[in-house]
Amino acid sequence: MKTALTGVEYILICMQANPGKSQDYYLKRLAKYKLGLKTFLLRGSPRNRGVGYFNRSSKYRNALWKNLAIEDVKYITWGGQKLRSKKSQMYLTTLGWNRANKARSKIGLAPYNAN
Repeated sequence: MKTALTGVEYILICMQANPGKSQDYYLKRLAKYKLGLKTFLLRGSPRNRGVGYFNRSSKYRNALWKNLAIEDVKYITWGGQKLRSKKSQMYLTTLGWNRANKARSKIGLAPYNAN
């Protein structure tokens, strides 16, 4: 029996169990959960990958999770030179942790304690 978790709930549970992974890691797992596809089939398919969950203007970013990677790669924009991280390291915020525990209870799992 497959219980229906929303995309956000699934990402929260994955992030709680595997913190510090890249955005791509979580999106691949989400697509595999939703669509049942193998990860090598997901390359170049942004419609099915849920990129809206992690873009900078997303309502989830910095509310439910944060990117705590060191920004050490320089890039040039129209406004000048800026820094960004080479690869993201996503972690849950307190609100995200609480929502992940609610999602865990929804599917019958015990909640994780925050360390």
